[in-house]
Amino acid sequence: MNFKKIISLTAIAVTGLWASNASAADVPICNGCTYAGAGNIYLGSHDATLEDFSTFQNFTPGTAGSTFSNTWLFNFTPDGQVTLNANFNPTASISGFTVTLHNVSGTCTAINTSCTDVTLGSEIAAGSPGTASSNVSWTSLTAGLYAFVVEGTVNRTPVQYTGQLNTRVPEPGSLALLGLGLIGLGAARRRKA
Repeated sequence: MNFKKIISLTAIAVTGLWASNASAADVPICNGCTYAGAGNIYLGSHDATLEDFSTFQNFTPGTAGSTFSNTWLFNFTPDGQVTLNANFNPTASISGFTVTLHNVSGTCTAINTSCTDVTLGSEIAAGSPGTASSNVSWTSLTAGLYAFVVEGTVNRTPVQYTGQLNTRVPEPGSLALLGLGLIGLGAARRRKA
């Protein structure tokens, strides 16, 4: 195979990989899940290689003066990274807003339903406490069942919060794959010469 053909095939493969990653996030797993109270709501299974995402909302996390704790569970495979951005509206209606990421054991069957026999494991990551938003930065995870726990105190009603879970394959892995491809190209050219 000549060098021009190798370059052409590599360019086609890289373009295809880029296009598939760019379009995968357009397919939500659970867009607009709602739950008015404490519970263990399942967001579905997320594939880091497709850059899946889920959005969820809680329109009534509690009455004025009450605290709340909501658990949003998701399966994750293969290994990759997750992040969560959660926001309150209106911002003055919540205090002590926190988000934490945990490994979990439990049984989840259908999206937007409660999981059963849920036991939270250790805390893996936490967002900063705030009144408007709390974000868990990109965190590397192995395949398994995980949960984001959203907590706070309702200062006044009406209040709601929304969150978005995003997944991805770690960028260094993509760069390593591209590097291996370039090494292969160099070896093929050297062999030909």
